[in-house]
Amino acid sequence: MQQLGPLEWVRTGQAVMEHNALLGQAFIAMSKFLKLYESGSDGWHAAIHGHSSGSTFPLTEVERMELKELEIFTISQLFEVQDNAQISNQDNA
Repeated sequence: MQQLGPLEWVRTGQAVMEHNALLGQAFIAMSKFLKLYESGSDGWHAAIHGHSSGSTFPLTEVERMELKELEIFTISQLFEVQDNAQISNQDNA
């Protein structure tokens, strides 16, 4: 669950909705919350997999599993953080 962004939460919520409406709605609500979180000032701590800007961070299943093994879940873990708390274009070694 810690790897999933809004797109994955809503997709899962829609699938669960067929079996359990309350749980499905909870997943969809979490999707909305995460979407708000992405647009906030701390949005660079948002999940990579299922990020609303999915075209920016497309992941194959192999890449997702590799990131999980390396315990990299958020965008801020991929890039260096500048002094003003913004992400830079520099890769995070």
